[in-house]
Amino acid sequence: MTFLEKILAEKEKEVARLKASQLRLAAIDRKAPSLYETFMQSERMSIISEIKRASPSKGDIRTEIDPVHQAIQYEEAGANAISVLTDQPFFKGTIDDLKAVSQAVKLPVLCKDFIIDEIQIDIAKATGASVILLIAAALNSKRLKQLYDYAQSKNLEVLLEVHNEEELQVALAVGANIIGINNRNLKTFEVDLAVVEHLAKQISDPNILIISESGIRTREDVVRVQKAGAKGILVGETLMRSTTVKEAIKSLVGETLHKVKICGIQTLEAAQAAVQAGADLIGFVFADSKRYIEPEKAAMISASIPANVQKVGVFVNEEVNRMQAIAEQVGLDYIQLHGDELQDVIDQLNYPVIKSFPIQTQADLEKINQYNADIYLLDSAGGPYRGGNGISINWELLTALSTKENVMLAGGLTAQNVADAIAMVKPMAVDVSSGVETNGEKDTEKMMQFISQAKQAFQKLEESECNDNLYTTEPNGSLR
Repeated sequence: MTFLEKILAEKEKEVARLKASQLRLAAIDRKAPSLYETFMQSERMSIISEIKRASPSKGDIRTEIDPVHQAIQYEEAGANAISVLTDQPFFKGTIDDLKAVSQAVKLPVLCKDFIIDEIQIDIAKATGASVILLIAAALNSKRLKQLYDYAQSKNLEVLLEVHNEEELQVALAVGANIIGINNRNLKTFEVDLAVVEHLAKQISDPNILIISESGIRTREDVVRVQKAGAKGILVGETLMRSTTVKEAIKSLVGETLHKVKICGIQTLEAAQAAVQAGADLIGFVFADSKRYIEPEKAAMISASIPANVQKVGVFVNEEVNRMQAIAEQVGLDYIQLHGDELQDVIDQLNYPVIKSFPIQTQADLEKINQYNADIYLLDSAGGPYRGGNGISINWELLTALSTKENVMLAGGLTAQNVADAIAMVKPMAVDVSSGVETNGEKDTEKMMQFISQAKQAFQKLEESECNDNLYTTEPNGSLR
């Protein structure tokens, strides 16, 4: 018997037991966003992160996992949906895992099982699933259509999985709008990414969402399936084995963990040059400064910038209402407070906040503990303006910070010193203004050099952090 035949034989017994038990479940009243709409509207690769305790081919992966903790980690790390394997004999999952996860997160939740009967769909719905998996290889075309229609009648989305041309034609005939192309042969459990490359090009309808399943381990794998036409990926084992889920997800979907901000943008040309060079954030100054920009002009520039490049508005001791009005007008992602604002100002704002701190002494660093902001910007003290003066901080002073996850470093950074600053301070992001200017104007060449140097340094930092995590010790003293 093949792997699939063994699983389906066991599934027939399971369905018989469920029907004999006359199981009645109180349905969970759960509203989740549409997986289809979420993935189709996303500008980046979307990811279904899977909770998978074991598999027939790999054996135990993480049988002791707390599914709720793992699901929350996935959600916080930026997953777009969560898949929960509920098969017990071969994957060591349970329907209780699905129920617990669906109550803990706001994302679409996929019930991943070998569904062959309506009773399984009823249970998936009752325990909080918003999406179910139907596998073309496990069902004849008539039965597949029946179960597909039944799931839709229960307001469940369906991820219809195929592995070859024949199954794809069946899925298209059913009318599936979410097609999962499984790179794994369920009869042999062999994996080949060429499967999605071959099948995706046979799907001509742009309104069909293609999900690539199995075999996704690296960013290179993601790029490969994305080029083939996939807008989403389903990843299980790679994430379950990762000790740094956030880093793993962001790496797969192409989101850098560390960011570069170019501040003091005043022209469309400068903004476009910064974006072209690879800036992750651009800053507009709405305070007294030689880099001040009118909100109307900033709004025009912002409208031309891709959504994946975040826009920051810099303010100094400004009224909350005016900051929020400008943020809405310009389309800001962050409000940066660069004055003497207290925590109550942060609490009143409806936008994520970057709070700036001028640093000269250890006492200045300790002021951070008085604030709860999204990002802490550490800048130099002194100079005629609140920031953008080209004066460096004593980097050694910053090495004592207990966490660097939400620290942005500024102050006198240039293409010549940013790599050293990153290596020493290990910030989440760097911010530059005067360091990429010539005669007070943004210099395209300097921006390119700065961003290149910063991103190379961040890449080295991420590689170093990954190695550190790889060789940490378990409580019993063994290497992980």
